[in-house]
Amino acid sequence: MDAWRITFARHAPDGRRAFSGEGARLYGGRWNSKGVAVSYASATLSLAALELLTHADQRLLADAPLAACRATWPDDLAVETAPPSVYVRGWRHSPAPATLATFGDRWIAERRTAILLVRSAVIPSERNVLLNPAHPDAARVAYDAPEPFSFDPRLVR
Repeated sequence: MDAWRITFARHAPDGRRAFSGEGARLYGGRWNSKGVAVSYASATLSLAALELLTHADQRLLADAPLAACRATWPDDLAVETAPPSVYVRGWRHSPAPATLATFGDRWIAERRTAILLVRSAVIPSERNVLLNPAHPDAARVAYDAPEPFSFDPRLVR
């Protein structure tokens, strides 16, 4: 299985650092509180692109060097899927309900798995992938070298 992340090239000198979880630790996110490291990725490169378009300042995306980064892990690596009960009313809103970060923080602290699959708030039928870089099984995740990525100019005017 694999996951994709698109980030500014300066944050991805190699594949592993692109998935460090440092940005989420500094700023928090839908599935983690500020101060808790976790890496956000998507099950497909196209969803990773749509997630970035949704969350980043599009003026920055037009000119900044970007990198597409892929993480892969063996089929026998334990993966958790967030249960339906986690998706409370308004879970797609921004800011997200605090219960989502509470669930993610608990998953990270308890080190239940290295990988958590969650629904995308942008396209709920698709999956985002959370990677806990502190989990012992995170060492089994392999990272490809980052590849240059750019958006079609019509998307980032």
